[in-house]
Amino acid sequence: MFTYHPKLIEHMVKATPKTIIGLVVLSLMYIYAFSSYIPDTELYIWTILQTIFIIIRYINAKKLERYLLLKNEEKIVEHTKYFFYSLIYSAGVWNLAFLGIVIYGSYYYELIALAVMMGILTASISSISALYQIFVVYFVLMMTPLGFVMYVMGGHAHNTVLLFIAIFIPTILILARFVNHNIYEFAKVNEQLHEQLLKEKKLSITDPLTGLYNRRYFFDTVEDILKLSYREDKSSSFLMIDVDFFKKINDTYGHQAGDYILVELASLLENMMRKSDVLARVGGEEFGIFLFNTDKEPSKVLAEVIREKVFNKQFLYEGRNIDVSLSIGTVTSTNKKEDLKELYKIADKNLYNAKANGRNCVI
Repeated sequence: MFTYHPKLIEHMVKATPKTIIGLVVLSLMYIYAFSSYIPDTELYIWTILQTIFIIIRYINAKKLERYLLLKNEEKIVEHTKYFFYSLIYSAGVWNLAFLGIVIYGSYYYELIALAVMMGILTASISSISALYQIFVVYFVLMMTPLGFVMYVMGGHAHNTVLLFIAIFIPTILILARFVNHNIYEFAKVNEQLHEQLLKEKKLSITDPLTGLYNRRYFFDTVEDILKLSYREDKSSSFLMIDVDFFKKINDTYGHQAGDYILVELASLLENMMRKSDVLARVGGEEFGIFLFNTDKEPSKVLAEVIREKVFNKQFLYEGRNIDVSLSIGTVTSTNKKEDLKELYKIADKNLYNAKANGRNCVI
């Protein structure tokens, strides 16, 4: 009963401010209309009880809003339960108001009260019907005492109202169910659309083979991070990594073996990165690593560690070990004038020198 699609709960939470305003207006109308009939003490107590509910409803909505953002399912269920209990309390408060009218008000005023209660229930469809089972319980708690009073009082007018209630109950429940279904279907469509957009975004920024960021995303993102590093007066380093004799690997073992090497390398490199680093496949067998807040020596040490790990790693493909080595060019930002293109040009030149220097080395 207390487990609902998060979008349904979110709908209820978003409708809470309007619901609270409506409650305040109705409460003031009730106090104004019946202050001449209901004793001040009873009216004062009722006002306090209603104020308590409004405060509880506000706090509950804020809690649910927070846990929806955190996606804390346990707390969402817990506070949805509290919301249900608060509605039971609210039904009790409104029934006290109705009882006060029946006891102290003029004859037929209970019919006016009934109209108010039916108005409250109709208005609550927009906010509470998102949580349909809770709405049904609330509806029953609100309508049962009213129907009972109409039955006890008897007479043509009250019996006519009972007939109207008999028509009103299924109509409102069907309407509430329809609204609930529409909200749920709309939430599902939105969720599917959001997931599709996320998939498309991921496809647009990632390399389909390795799952790493692609070249376009790498350069777009790193450009912004580099500007941030300059603002914060921090050094950053850039590593260009190339697989030695990759064409020879493809020609000797096949392109599937080459793909296997790239995927394994991507996994190894990813496991060595910090959250602040940016790793991408920037070319066929080339990888780029941007190291935020990293000076020259630490970046060189990391490059050497990467080179040694790959050189000493066994790349077993279909029972055969493939020897793999890397050439790495590094560069560290030295002033606030160098943009990413300049750093890339220097790193690429150092990579070329590493290859010219016999490969399997860092420059």
